[in-house]
Amino acid sequence: MFRSDVNSENPAVAAQAQRVESLKSQVGDQERLVDDAKSRVDAEKDRLKALKYQLKGAQQNLKGRKLEAKS
Repeated sequence: MFRSDVNSENPAVAAQAQRVESLKSQVGDQERLVDDAKSRVDAEKDRLKALKYQLKGAQQNLKGRKLEAKS
């Protein structure tokens, strides 16, 4: 599609060309939103993984302290 289609003397061609341009813009915007959302999800998954490691370490530490207290 050419930019000249938007300026076409044929109203149907001009209208459809404007619709195409609008949809291209909307697709680009949505792709950026999806990419941003994926980045946020990945960051939250990393945070969850780190918290799980911390929890596991804390549980092991607790177990060790209980054993130490019994001695």
